[in-house]
Amino acid sequence: VQHVDNGHKLMAYGKIDAAMREFKRSMELDAGYAPAYVGLGIVYGMKGDLDRGRVLMETAKTLAKNEEEKKEVEMGFERLDYMEKSKP
Repeated sequence: VQHVDNGHKLMAYGKIDAAMREFKRSMELDAGYAPAYVGLGIVYGMKGDLDRGRVLMETAKTLAKNEEEKKEVEMGFERLDYMEKSKP
């Protein structure tokens, strides 16, 4: 949980590579933690790899254990959709 929180804070400051490391670390500690996949999916989207972001979001969808995590996944998909629509 702490690594995911750190990842979101780093994203907010534009530190995308550092955020990526935090989300990956969270996945190393708990490969079944859906929010880590959501965060990493958003990071890949921010880096322009929307396809990889969606694959990670699909994984998060299968791992989501409760309504809160399911909502987070849904918001992650929405963010990726917004990024795609905003592409030049």
